[in-house]
Amino acid sequence: MASDYEKQINWLIYKAERLVSALYMVTDLINTNDPIKWQMRKLGVVLLTEIGKLLESPPSERKKIINSAREATAEILSLLEVVANAGLISRMNYSLLKKEFTNTPLLLERVGKADSPKSIGQIQRYSIGHSIGQAKIIKDKKYLSSIGQNLVIQNKVKKEARKSQITKVFASGKVLSLSDLSEMFRDFGSKMIQRDLLDLVKSGVLNKIGNKRWSRYSLANL
Repeated sequence: MASDYEKQINWLIYKAERLVSALYMVTDLINTNDPIKWQMRKLGVVLLTEIGKLLESPPSERKKIINSAREATAEILSLLEVVANAGLISRMNYSLLKKEFTNTPLLLERVGKADSPKSIGQIQRYSIGHSIGQAKIIKDKKYLSSIGQNLVIQNKVKKEARKSQITKVFASGKVLSLSDLSEMFRDFGSKMIQRDLLDLVKSGVLNKIGNKRWSRYSLANL
């Protein structure tokens, strides 16, 4: 039968998995070529790995592991500030993630004292998603749902902006292929552009001539 300590670590692992998953979802909006995206994800994995080590580690090793996890959390919080200020993620996503990552060191601090019933109770009380400075508690499902809804809105806005940029290229009467557009918009990716072209043809904005690799596109009103 699992001890109280093991139960708390298992819960922290579960919480970290949900939190790192949310971090991956949010950073998915950052350009693939931006190194900050991969650094944040790497730190998320480090945090999850270190918390996992607590399950098998002897008491003498816990402090070192907890410090490593705290350092990863501090770096994540710092990078969250950078990407939020740069407009790479929404303020809503930033606020949600900041609350949960800010709370993580408090949980880790109590892990080292989890042998006492009082400390175990404190971990249990804080580990559901306690919002710092607020009485409201955000549970994991609601937390991820909020992020998911906001991501959908952001993706729709980005898609419309992207389609608008593509449409403007045809303004002078140009007839272009997918390959031409992929060269012009290298940050978008050919698959993404292809989906946008299909949407624009379906909505009557563009005309399509030919099939497959020989397809060409032009403005429908020309």
